[in-house]
Amino acid sequence: MKKTLLLLNSFFLGMLPSFAQQEGQIRVKSGFTADVVAEGVPVEEHLVLGIDNGSVGLFSKKLDFVNNGLPSEMPMKAFESGNLYNIDYTTNNALRLAGPQDPAGSNFPTNGELMLSTPVKTDKLWLLCICGNGPTDLYVEVFYKGGDYTYANITIEDWWNESKDPEEHKGKDEAFWGFDRIDRETENPQGVSAVRLLEKSIATDPNKEIQSVYIEKTNVSNGYPTILGLSTGSQPIEIAEGFNADVVAEARPISEHSSAPLDRNAWVLYSQSLGEIEMTTEYGLPEDGNIVTKSNRTYKVDYSALNATRLIADDMETPDVDESTTTLELEDKPTVSDYGSLVYLATAGNGPAVIDVTYNYTDGSNSTSFIEIPDWCNNQSLAAVQTGRYYGGVDDRDYVGLYEIEDYPQSNKQIESITLNNYTGNNDKGIIMGIYLTDGTIATAIKDINADKETKDGKTFNVRGQIVNDSYKGIVIKNGKKQITK
Repeated sequence: MKKTLLLLNSFFLGMLPSFAQQEGQIRVKSGFTADVVAEGVPVEEHLVLGIDNGSVGLFSKKLDFVNNGLPSEMPMKAFESGNLYNIDYTTNNALRLAGPQDPAGSNFPTNGELMLSTPVKTDKLWLLCICGNGPTDLYVEVFYKGGDYTYANITIEDWWNESKDPEEHKGKDEAFWGFDRIDRETENPQGVSAVRLLEKSIATDPNKEIQSVYIEKTNVSNGYPTILGLSTGSQPIEIAEGFNADVVAEARPISEHSSAPLDRNAWVLYSQSLGEIEMTTEYGLPEDGNIVTKSNRTYKVDYSALNATRLIADDMETPDVDESTTTLELEDKPTVSDYGSLVYLATAGNGPAVIDVTYNYTDGSNSTSFIEIPDWCNNQSLAAVQTGRYYGGVDDRDYVGLYEIEDYPQSNKQIESITLNNYTGNNDKGIIMGIYLTDGTIATAIKDINADKETKDGKTFNVRGQIVNDSYKGIVIKNGKKQITK
């Protein structure tokens, strides 16, 4: 009898390393196609296929920012024209003109005059300018000593151009591009590289000395035109008086080092002398990647790697690529008990998603069910709340979040893989970030040690899953990790 018990104990002890009655997160070996959580900014360098349109995704509370401020050293040399400009960050450094619905409109006029410190002669006068909240039209008079003047009408376009291709900035009167902006009230940078400074030229009499420049807003647009400097091209022109606002913060607190926003949303420029850029927000996913839901389940998400599968029913952006289906190969082989289930940490962008779920069992059989995932801007029984989202900046909406969606495979069958298919047909995006076993058995067989070998094969893929060579530029996935090649 003792011998029999000994043999049974040996049998069960031998099984324990591979099988354990438990609940917990199921590890996915392969099948994740997207990274939907930004751990750094610019987000387009940290997101691979966002949740919604464009670079729209979740974000970690700890965001690493690149200081995309204006250069600290003067003069600034325009990228295309080579013109030179000076901006004194420590004083009023701009002539800001009011918009018709400006809440602080009484503090800013619709016109102003810039008095030169020293009269200059030039055949062309350059204005360094920027305009928030859309384009606007200006009337400009250049006054010479003796009373003569030259006039012109110019249009200042909006300050936004997010292209990273220098060729798409040329020929558009852009002196500088690729800058960020910061909120005067929250002190949070937006984390973009889309702000541009424009330069406009006016033909002037090279034989006459310019002593002042009068500028007036002539239309009723909502734009906020701001003049940051003047130049002859070869040299900056110093302004003695006429600047009425400080729109570039060189230190914190931002509100004490700037006096007026560049549009109605409180945005100002900032200098690289601001130093290290940090952002504080009560929203965002946990820094350590341990997402704890309302049900007290914990999902571990690696923000630096592919951490989700994204399923698009009808992707009009890439009609030749089928992103509606994928198969998740499981590193852990779960068996659901009679009373257990699988729970998906999920969300959806661009509307709710219905996902077909096919469970492929180790005995060669399969079963199919479906799950319904609400849109992430909903507040329908959110599992993780106040996650916020990143959409051209931190979007602190408390009803953006993740859901736990429960499903029931056949009980007492070991699951090898899970095939997911989005068939909704309205271009929605279903997102699966994690799988949790509520009750059952998880098998971690010795053969699963080969999982690392499969991911670390040295091959490089683009965000569409296509193999690329070493000359490819952009976001790539190599050995299961996200990288940026430049």
